Amino acid sequence: MRHAIRLHYIVIALCIAIALTGCNAKRSTKNLPKAPTPTELRADPGYVQWLEKQAMLRSSQDLSRIVSNTNIQWLSPYVAPRPETLIKEAPVWLSLHPASVLTADNESLFKALLHPEFWRQTQKLGIRGLLLSPLRESGGIWGYDISGTQFLGADTVQYEFSKYAGTQDEYRRLTRAANMAGAVMGDTLLPAATGMGADFFLSARAKPEYLGIYSMIELPAESWPLLPEVPEQWQAEPISAEGLKALREQRILPPVRLRETLDIPFIPYGWAATGKVRGLDGTSRRYAYLYYGSPDRPVLNWTDPTAAARRIVSGSIIQQVGTLGVAFSGVSVAPYVGIEPATPAGRGDIAIATESARKAAATIAQEVRRYGGWSFLQDSLPLPMQGLLMQEGPDVAIDHAGSVSAQAALLTGDATILRKTLELTQSLGIDRKRLVHAIQPAEGVDLSLCHLYGTADTSIPPMREQYEKTMVKTITAAGGDILIKNGVLHSTPAGVVGMAAGIRDMQHMTAEQTDVMNKGMTALAAYHAMQPGIFMISGKEMAGTLPLRQGLVPARNEDEALRQNMMGAYDLLNSSRQTLITPLGMPKAQTVFGSIPEQSLTPYSFVWNLNRILQVREHYGIQTATPLAVLPTANTCSLVQLFRLPQKDAEDALLLVATNFGKETVTEKLSVKKAWGKLNSKSTALDLLVEDDSALPLSLEGRKVTLDIAPWQTRAILIGNELPLPPKNNY
Repeated sequence: MRHAIRLHYIVIALCIAIALTGCNAKRSTKNLPKAPTPTELRADPGYVQWLEKQAMLRSSQDLSRIVSNTNIQWLSPYVAPRPETLIKEAPVWLSLHPASVLTADNESLFKALLHPEFWRQTQKLGIRGLLLSPLRESGGIWGYDISGTQFLGADTVQYEFSKYAGTQDEYRRLTRAANMAGAVMGDTLLPAATGMGADFFLSARAKPEYLGIYSMIELPAESWPLLPEVPEQWQAEPISAEGLKALREQRILPPVRLRETLDIPFIPYGWAATGKVRGLDGTSRRYAYLYYGSPDRPVLNWTDPTAAARRIVSGSIIQQVGTLGVAFSGVSVAPYVGIEPATPAGRGDIAIATESARKAAATIAQEVRRYGGWSFLQDSLPLPMQGLLMQEGPDVAIDHAGSVSAQAALLTGDATILRKTLELTQSLGIDRKRLVHAIQPAEGVDLSLCHLYGTADTSIPPMREQYEKTMVKTITAAGGDILIKNGVLHSTPAGVVGMAAGIRDMQHMTAEQTDVMNKGMTALAAYHAMQPGIFMISGKEMAGTLPLRQGLVPARNEDEALRQNMMGAYDLLNSSRQTLITPLGMPKAQTVFGSIPEQSLTPYSFVWNLNRILQVREHYGIQTATPLAVLPTANTCSLVQLFRLPQKDAEDALLLVATNFGKETVTEKLSVKKAWGKLNSKSTALDLLVEDDSALPLSLEGRKVTLDIAPWQTRAILIGNELPLPPKNNY
């Protein structure tokens, strides 16, 4: 009998050795079936010790010693947001997704970005910040495989960088290179919903110190018949509505969450059940846990008395800001919105529903500021919620509302929704200097216009409904792969512009169609860059990447496939011509515009136009301009804003920003009488974004400006006394 037992363990040891050897082989797909790991291996003390070495909770304890009993946490003001210092330091950012950047000889992303040409080009463009995200292992840990999922996602499971992104030493070298080029680095913190990593597995194994990390409840065996069939212990399935109702009636699961009572199209959120998990004590258990988006993303329990979740997030902050010198950190707390039980008094109350997320955001942002960094809110939420989260929370927030509304205006040829968004932003007291303006949010275009929910304005619901119908009609008329799920269009920015232009075959465009794409992207970039606050451009926008053909990249599920189709690879520096796939397995996408060096040598290319836009922005200090009004227009397709510029080279200068989202030239006669201020009869108006690099004087007769705005064009008109001429394009 003993010989048989020894042979059994020898066979297991050989299997483990073979598996470990295989881990070094290149994985070609992310959706390979998870190899079943023997239950004995799962409960083996040696495996548990190895798993603890991968766990974030354990690492956070070591990281906390860097700060505890030191003066580090008292060196910087931390309660109030500090957007003005961030704007001064880094008003323009470039964001890159590691899975989408082609590198020469499949070198790591960090090493590729150390190339001097990259920093030469970014300096010429005026980019002062580099946001790389997501960078860390994500998805899940299976057996002894810590590779996580193949394409880096938001479902983080470790503090360490993915080997595809690079090493800590390479990151520190990249940070030094950025600082020498006058730029700072950005990253994203551990989100409120992680992947199913070591911390989740140890919690499910009932290891005492790991209990309380996740919003997880052990279920009594008599309730298991109410749960979905789950054949494997590490698989999970959503609990059915009937099962959920029965578990709540038996007071096993908490009552309805406040989130569920709000008429807001949130990302899917609910309870999932695990399979039978064998604990360290040999007892098999089943759990229910809150998930966000999919069962693969369990939600951290921020309010648990053990504070384990807080310690994990704190470790993420110390590691990034404290040890790696990250200046700009992304914060995600959307899963905490409405997490508390609903009560008759609180049903539908936006302020009450936001409170848990607001407190979490404030705690995280204040710790970032303690260590000298800034933070930005990543979450796409209704504007009333965003305003509450920003009160004492992150220094700035991604302007999802502005991005989606501008794309909606382009898709429909009607800027009314954008005007309404700007009016609502102002009425809620959201300072536009505290917004990060971008052409498109990373997760796609929310056709439901979620940012306009939660307001008392009765004109908004029918407007949202009409816009969504019109946008869907425009998108489907373009033909091709239509990737819409849960009201979100999963396409690249260039793909959205192509749909708005009615281009049916974007894989084979004519020169005229390419020019139309350039005009659309330039108009959007100019609109957002002419706003006060931070401006952020992405690598895929600069290259003009188009969506991958549907089904080209294998995926575990539909949601993953939709995300991947937006992440086609591109060559930033034209240095990876022989590389057709990134180290993470993302194939090269078709691009409309090409690499940065190629475009810099091509007059009126997208990057060439962007260079001029960013030069004008910096020269006149538009990032610190004060919004005065959204002017009335004669055409619904046009939107005109009036700003007062900081007193830099011109006293009391005004800036008119006019965008035509329609496909026909329009004329607008605009009055600036109310904002005239110290301007006098000698005041002149200059057109700052004209193509021939010469500012054209415009008439100010009667303190009015008459503008002809071409289809898909943004014009910036400077009005003042003794105006300084705009800078020449340095390309």
